[in-house]
Amino acid sequence: TNTTFKMTGGTISGNVSTSSTGGVHFLRSKGVLSGGTISNNESQTGHGGGIYLQGASVQLIGTYVGYNKALKGNGGGVTTGQATVKKNGVVTEKYQCDLLLGGSVIEHNEAKNGGGVILQSKTVMNVYNGRFLNNEAKGDGGAVYVKEGCTFNLYGGKLTGNGPKTTTSAAAGATVFLRSYYKGGATFNMYGGEISGN
Repeated sequence: TNTTFKMTGGTISGNVSTSSTGGVHFLRSKGVLSGGTISNNESQTGHGGGIYLQGASVQLIGTYVGYNKALKGNGGGVTTGQATVKKNGVVTEKYQCDLLLGGSVIEHNEAKNGGGVILQSKTVMNVYNGRFLNNEAKGDGGAVYVKEGCTFNLYGGKLTGNGPKTTTSAAAGATVFLRSYYKGGATFNMYGGEISGN
């Protein structure tokens, strides 16, 4: 949890993973990316084509995340999930994620669910004037898939051109897909911004 990755400008591109994320994997760590590009990365069987947060806290400020793919997994651009610590087979610590996007672009990413971003395990994502453009999901959540217990706060910005590659369910292709099961509901708060042309 004391590890921090900082990137100002720069490019992470053209990487392929057979099991994990294609680009950057944050495990119980922190990240601050200012500008720069995360593009054309691929996860062949795992989640998070571009970025995978696992019990991490990450800020993307003016960062471009585009043309990443999770071929068989979720979250073409960004995936979040919980990290646990075990002692003698017993979970002793749990780490959740928080994600902040300020003026970033999430564009032309592809995945099974959550073409742009998928939020899992009580993640809170705050987006300030971000843009989700032309992301595709084979299933649900062309732009953002929000699982139960997670929160997506949108403060301005634009979500447009996001949709399904195929329509396999009644909700398939929803720009922002909220999933609720017995564990509770998902939350989407929109304070200005635009969702159109999806």
